[in-house]
Amino acid sequence: MTTLEIVLVIGAVALLAITVFAIATAKTYKERHERLQKRFGSEYDRVLEQTGDERKADRLLLGRVKRVDRFKIRPLPSAEKRLYQDRWHSIQERFVDSPQGAVRDAHELVLQLMSAIGYPDAEVDQRIEDVSVHHPELVGHYRAACDVARGARTSTASTEDLRQATIHYRALFDELLEEHPPKRSWVPGREPEPART
Repeated sequence: MTTLEIVLVIGAVALLAITVFAIATAKTYKERHERLQKRFGSEYDRVLEQTGDERKADRLLLGRVKRVDRFKIRPLPSAEKRLYQDRWHSIQERFVDSPQGAVRDAHELVLQLMSAIGYPDAEVDQRIEDVSVHHPELVGHYRAACDVARGARTSTASTEDLRQATIHYRALFDELLEEHPPKRSWVPGREPEPART
């Protein structure tokens, strides 16, 4: 075999290896992208609209997953759950006389519950992102409730807005109260996350 033939064979093998790598990478990206879309649903669409780029949206959402995977989420003991439920019932009863105060209290109670089960203290926007990882179907409601709570501080929220915020907080509160230690979330290189029950 001549030097030219050896160079041509090496070049052909290198080209084949590059092609196989490119196909495998594209397939992996496509699978990851589809999993993120399926997992985050409308939250994926919101992040995509904000970033204007699928790859950026994917990176941001994968970053959320990796962050939340480090948390030590734990279920609450029954007695502690009952205390939180009692506090929630007090908030609901208070709503009639003081809707703004009830929404502020609901906001604070959800933050306290998140801390109790293992979410780290963070700014509200970071907590919203953290919630999106295990509760993507509720994150839009949580975001809306937090926006109303901000308006309640400045008295710009209507009674109907406050009622809706309370309903949104309640949905997340109920989910968090029944939180079980989540399985580690799917990230590239690991088996997919099993369906939640």
